[in-house]
Formats: sequence, structure tokens, C-alpha cells
Amino acid sequence: MSTYLGGVFDDALPEGRAAATITVWRHGVEARLEAGKVYTIRSEVLRLERGGSTGRMLFIRGQDPRLTLFSEAPGLLEEIGTTSGLEARNAVATLTAEVAKTRRATLSLWLIAAAVLVVLGLVTPPLFRVAVDGAVGQLPLSLDVKLGDLASSEITSFGPAITDERAAGLATEILERLRPHLPPDIAALDLKITVIESAEVNAFALPGGRMAVLSGLLKRADDVNMVAAVFAHELMHVRHRHGIRALVQSAGVLALVSVVFGDATGIVALLAQGGVLATLTHYGREHESQADLDGVALTAAAGFDPAGMPAFFRKLKEIAPSSEVQEALSWMSSHPSHEERIAAIEALIPSLTRGEDPPMNHTLEAARAALRGE
Repeated sequence: MSTYLGGVFDDALPEGRAAATITVWRHGVEARLEAGKVYTIRSEVLRLERGGSTGRMLFIRGQDPRLTLFSEAPGLLEEIGTTSGLEARNAVATLTAEVAKTRRATLSLWLIAAAVLVVLGLVTPPLFRVAVDGAVGQLPLSLDVKLGDLASSEITSFGPAITDERAAGLATEILERLRPHLPPDIAALDLKITVIESAEVNAFALPGGRMAVLSGLLKRADDVNMVAAVFAHELMHVRHRHGIRALVQSAGVLALVSVVFGDATGIVALLAQGGVLATLTHYGREHESQADLDGVALTAAAGFDPAGMPAFFRKLKEIAPSSEVQEALSWMSSHPSHEERIAAIEALIPSLTRGEDPPMNHTLEAARAALRGE
């Protein structure tokens, strides 16, 4: 039986709410507080709603208006629909239909507005971005996963995968240390990272959380904080869905309409043409700046030294003027200058609180030895 992180709203609790572990049974949904108190909402009276600041919070209510269970954990709604009683399954079906109807209506409004602006010739790049952001925000995260999976075959075009535990283990350990500090829906994705043999100083993340780090980054980074900074930056692209936004802007409104209404053939055809990895990771200045600032906050929360990010950009400045300019990060070409990024990040760092810094099981030195074949 799966359990899910969530909480309880109850007027009788000291602060009106408390964290809880939620379990789904055939007879209903149960929430257990850390102190041991258990709340149960039976299947036959169960009601479900979506809401919260993200729109993804699931609220579970019964007959007592003072009691509400809540959780953003992925999979909870689906388990209620398959495990709990008939009445609960009907509640899940009703909520799913309502959410789908609302999403379609919201997307239609965004798309109509964007289409009208295009037809009238009044749309400007900022207005179009607003329309795209509003529409993408209503799309399910499962679409990001699907698109990332379809584009993942291009990862090996950079070079062969490195399976040596010293290198692959370091990359995975850094990723797993960052994961708990991501929003719950992103942390719950099937995040995976592959080390690729390539001289490029690069890393990238596809929509849905598939990541790759090219061995040139591990060879050139001064310390693990620099590597973590790049990973955190890329994870922020996943969190803010920059890849799917880039694809929508590239494919146009008609492709988005087809996806919204359940026909993904247009997007699949685009992916089948190849070169989609470049489209999904071609971010604009605003997206890069957002990934920088949110990424450095993520590194600090995970206990890494946030100074690793500006130090990394200084490292790139050393690489770029040299004869090895082709090895520099490819995603830097259309981005803010190194100086801009360093200044913005360093202005934010003093306000960050650094989390615990547990010892690493893998080291950058050992990873480099693996990459040298030692």
C-alpha cells in the first residue's frame, strides 16, 4: 500500500493544520499525523477538489466541514480511483472531467486571444510569450515527460554513455541531493542523468527530467559545487517548463491546439524530424536568468556552496577566449553575458540560507580518474 506526503486541516489542531502521511484503503482515505492521531474520510462520503496556489493541490473532504485532507503528491488521485470504493471512484471521475473541461476552456481562451492578435498583426514578442506561458501552464506535466522521452534518443548523438560508477555515481548523487529541494511535482518525476563522453563543457535537461552531463564539464569544473550549480540550473528549466515553452513557440499555435485536444501527431511528427533536442533546450534570456537565480537558490538549499555558480561562469570566461572556444557551453550563445549573470547571481547569494552539507560518497577527483581510464 503506497503512502503519500500531505497534511490535515482541522480546527482542533494547535495551528489549524499539521503534516500527515496519507494512505488509501478500500473503505476510504486515511491521514496519520506524526504524533499518531489518525483521520479517516470514508469512501461513501468522500468529495474531491483541486486548488491551491499551483492548482495541483488535491483536497479531500467528507461530511465534517472542519476537516480537510490535502496533498500535492503525484499518483494519489489515481490510487483513490483504483483502490477506494465505488463512490470514491465516481468522485475521481467527476473531478477529472471537471479539471479537463476547465483546462480546455482556459487553453481555448489563451489560444483564441493569441490567434486574434496574430491575425490582426498586433502581437508583439512579449505579448506572444504571455499567451504561450498562459497556455503551457494549463498543460499536464505528463506532456513534458512524453516529449522528453521522444527526444531522449538524441542524447547519444553527443557520444557514448559512460557507465563507470565513479563518474555516473557522482552525477546521480548530486542530482539526488538536489531532488528533495524541488517542488513536489518535479521531485516526483523520474529524474535520471547520463554521463556522456564529449569534450564539450555542457549539460542539459529535457522536459520531464531526463538529464545529460558531458564529460568535459566534469573535467573542467574546479569542484563539485560548480557541477551542482550547472545541474541546478538545468533542473530549473525542467521546473519552469522552459523546454515545452520553446517547442510551442517554435511549432506555433496550431501544434499547441492539436496537443490540447488530444491529437499529438503534429508534435510527434516534429520530433521525428530530428534536431528536437536543440529546440527543447534553446532558451531565451529571460529563461536563462530565471534558471540562474532559482538554480543558485536550489544549490544553497541542498547544502552546496552557491558561489559555485558565479565561479563556473568565470571559468567559462577563461575557456571562451582560448583556442578551445568550441568546447564552451553551447547554450551560452544567445544568453545574457557572463558579466550580467555573475552580477545578478552574486547580488542574490547573501540572502540565501545554505542547508546542511553532508559528505559526498563520490568525489570529482575519482570521476576524473574514471574519465581518464585509470
